[in-house]
Amino acid sequence: MTQYIKERYGLLINGEWVEAEGGRTFDTFNPATGEKLATCADATAADVERAVKAAR
Repeated sequence: MTQYIKERYGLLINGEWVEAEGGRTFDTFNPATGEKLATCADATAADVERAVKAAR
């Protein structure tokens, strides 16, 4: 079976995948089964500012 979901996701900022400032993460789960899907970077306000600056 092909897996379409990666085990871990970062933040896409300025065309690059980066970790969140401070390295915080959170887990996502399938609501139907409760199965863990992936670990995702937990963006801080500084990460959002960095992304907005890159977008401009």
